[in-house]
Amino acid sequence: MIKRSAVFLLLLILTTAVSAQYYMLGEDAAHQKWYCIDTRHFHLVFPESFLNRAQSLANQSEQYYSTVTGSLNHVSRKIPVLIHTGSVVANAYSLWTPERTEYFMTPSQNNYSHNWLQQLIIHENRHMVQMDKLNQGLTKALGYVVGEQAVALTLGLFMPMWYMEGDAVTTETAFSESGRGRIPSFEMKLKAQLLTEGLYDFEKASLGSYKDYIPDQYSFGYYYVAQSRNFYGTSLWDNAIRNSARNWWQLSPISHSFKKQTDYNKKQLYQLFFQDLKDRWLMQAAANQTAKYALVPLPKNKVQTHYKFPEFINDSVIVAEKSGMDDYARFVSININTGEENIICKAGFYASEELPATDAIPVLAKNSPGSWTTDNLSLAQNTIVWAEKKWHPRWEHVSYSVVMKHDFVSGETVQLTHRTKYFSPAISADGKRITAVEFLTDGSCNVVILAASNGNLIDTYPLEPGAFAMNPEFSPDRKQIVCVTQKPDLKGIEILDLETKTWRTVLAPSAADISNPTWRNDGIYFNAPFSGVDNVYHLNPASCAVSQITFDTFGAYNISFSPSGERFVFSSYQNAGFVLKTAKTNEIKPLEFISVCNRCINLDSCYIAQEKAFRPDSLCNDSLYEIKKYKRGLQLFDLHSWMPVSFNTDRYNLYPGITFSSQNLLSTSVLTGGFEMINDHYHARTFVDWTYTGWFPQVSVHASMGANEGIGNINEFEDHYTWYIKTAGLKVSLPLKTTVRDYFQKYKIRAGLQTHYLQPYASLALPHGLPYGTTRSASAEFEFMNRQKTVLRDLMPRWGQDISIHYQHSFGGDIDLGEQLNADAKIFIPGFARHHGFRIDGAYMKKNPGEYSFTDDFSNPRGYRNIFSTKSQKVGLNYKFPLCYPDLNIGSLLYFKRLKLNLFYDYGEYNFQNTRRVINSAGCEWTCDTHVFRFFIPLDIGFRYAYLPRTQENTFEFLLGINFSGF
Repeated sequence: MIKRSAVFLLLLILTTAVSAQYYMLGEDAAHQKWYCIDTRHFHLVFPESFLNRAQSLANQSEQYYSTVTGSLNHVSRKIPVLIHTGSVVANAYSLWTPERTEYFMTPSQNNYSHNWLQQLIIHENRHMVQMDKLNQGLTKALGYVVGEQAVALTLGLFMPMWYMEGDAVTTETAFSESGRGRIPSFEMKLKAQLLTEGLYDFEKASLGSYKDYIPDQYSFGYYYVAQSRNFYGTSLWDNAIRNSARNWWQLSPISHSFKKQTDYNKKQLYQLFFQDLKDRWLMQAAANQTAKYALVPLPKNKVQTHYKFPEFINDSVIVAEKSGMDDYARFVSININTGEENIICKAGFYASEELPATDAIPVLAKNSPGSWTTDNLSLAQNTIVWAEKKWHPRWEHVSYSVVMKHDFVSGETVQLTHRTKYFSPAISADGKRITAVEFLTDGSCNVVILAASNGNLIDTYPLEPGAFAMNPEFSPDRKQIVCVTQKPDLKGIEILDLETKTWRTVLAPSAADISNPTWRNDGIYFNAPFSGVDNVYHLNPASCAVSQITFDTFGAYNISFSPSGERFVFSSYQNAGFVLKTAKTNEIKPLEFISVCNRCINLDSCYIAQEKAFRPDSLCNDSLYEIKKYKRGLQLFDLHSWMPVSFNTDRYNLYPGITFSSQNLLSTSVLTGGFEMINDHYHARTFVDWTYTGWFPQVSVHASMGANEGIGNINEFEDHYTWYIKTAGLKVSLPLKTTVRDYFQKYKIRAGLQTHYLQPYASLALPHGLPYGTTRSASAEFEFMNRQKTVLRDLMPRWGQDISIHYQHSFGGDIDLGEQLNADAKIFIPGFARHHGFRIDGAYMKKNPGEYSFTDDFSNPRGYRNIFSTKSQKVGLNYKFPLCYPDLNIGSLLYFKRLKLNLFYDYGEYNFQNTRRVINSAGCEWTCDTHVFRFFIPLDIGFRYAYLPRTQENTFEFLLGINFSGF
């Protein structure tokens, strides 16, 4: 039994590694017209709204290609690239099954000094080369057996996700004037951890924790990779990748390669690299000028919590955004003298946020405290405004950024705009107008002015082509607007005169990551990293003189002055999160810009020298590529993977057989099929399913043949039978989604028609009296989900309701399948403590079988199996909570992150052969989020104990699942 479980665990890890690459990111609108360009190294597919930028994409992709691939010494296969322009998400994905990279073209309001398109080209193409380099040796040979999944397997099992991201951040920094490797806000979190807590164990630092905040894989990976190149050059990882692809038998081929090259394994190198980083940052901190500020008294939090974007309501009360490991974003009022805190309102969903359960696997590194935060918060006349994300009800890649407003007096929160793409709104001092950035699907950018009363558009101020605006703010007299502009790489500060519609530069463009300017009577205040640490600076708009105002150790942001002007408050980063600091205005001791010394540790200098010489775009001759129409109807199928087993990723069933998978580039056509041998009863099943999601309703076609089990009514006698069935059918469904404040809703309506051929399952002649023949059936389904947002530590939504109803009915033909109704419901209720929760389950099934019946789809009380009935109902009560966060590892074999306990009681009734039976069970489920062999996705491993009072039996069951939200 132990050996069988171990084999299954290994197979689960293998298939999970593959599943981690099966991304269905969603669809673009059906009316979208598509075009394509083919270059030497890229196949580029893009919508009509991107036509004006397509040549630039093609040329820059080719111009950067040789530099991006240089230090990996590898030339990749042709890379498919898909462009999305309708979403407000600033992100990109590089995926291998099927192979492709997808760009989302709306830049973030927090974009650093690097053109967004160039960022995507460099970072994502590096990922594609990383993965393609794995396709050699044993991995390449395995590819003939499992297709593109071979690379996904090697990637998931042996290549740390932190390396993939860290190496890409290193590359983006090397080939730009900015890049995250040069940005103090990027290094801030790891620096604060190392200088405050010291080095964590390697497993905790690389795999994360629910107890303490751990910087994400981008941060950990960048500093590991950059330091490895600082100490050992480019060959260390080049050889490690090659060894991982070729020598699976070593189990930990990266550590084996490192040991061979350096005499240190992966864990020992971590200690070496990060101790050196700590020493550098200690010297930087000792050399930097600092000042003492009073801490605003805040409630004590056991986990990292952020207070950001403070704004004074009056001289003693401020409003700020609060978020962290325990709470998603909400706006709170805080008395800076007493620390009294009150919730004003909860935030909805922000621009880069995805809906929970949208994908099987969430966006990597986004599941961390403070990931979901507003771009800004603006206050005037007892009103605050901010931006939130709204989705198109059907299309995942069509979304909007709308302006929200909350009135302190009435307590009302309203959505001012609808189906807009307005970002970073700021309200004027008189509370009558709002300015915001508008970014459209064609890449154009405007500064707009809206009416604060109703959100109506008053005026639009276009920026020059290729320019991007961030964080606009009215002047005190409301006649001008200040904002950060990016043209096309470097960031500066400009002032827009609303009367003349002219722009004036007051801070020259540079690679510095400046942000969030705010304008007072005495000048403009903004965040900048000029000293090597982010702090607040003052800018005189008349003379353009700059001086440093705050002198914080790790980072100071977003200063706000009291109405009387006597005090100021700002957000200060600490290892415990963003705290609020305050001081008297007359205590400010400005430091002129000429005296500011940049003391960054310059980690980038070592690896820049190791890269191929980079030629700027201006030195490259652009080519004119042919643009063709992309014919979607001819691009429906791309057979990318197959497997010599059949694995059900929903129920974790593994059977002998073969399966194959096809998915087109637009992710609108998915074909799966195969053959499986169900060992328990020696039954075989062949199946094929095709789903097309490119229309407003989704269409699915399916066919299968094989064994089935259930209730039959033969000669008015109900009994359990097994029969052979051939089925073909068509289903049409309409999936929709909405959001209401901090809740999201999902709906699905589905209808289907099927035809069946049935006969008793027997190897000899048909038994007398068992009919066979054809029949048809119709089905209707309705699903509804309403759930509150969750945070990293939540085990379930605090509030939520799920409902599912499924009805099937047979008609016509030679035999009768009868009819069947299934209904399921879940209700989520907060528990007695934070992250505790109740879940009430209800299920109902009633069937009127004919000669045969539809397949049972009913969840019995836990501990019971193989119950056949014509009517079943169940109620279950669960109470789930975390027991502890051990952060305990057993070498590189196991790393335990969170131990959980679920107490349950199930009560059920079922009817069979005119007899009603009652069954119930009570027990517990002990599970632990566990990383096995440092695999980046934790497995949910544990056991279930159930006591069956009716039979006085004790049952134990091994539990194994995958926690996709735990990395």
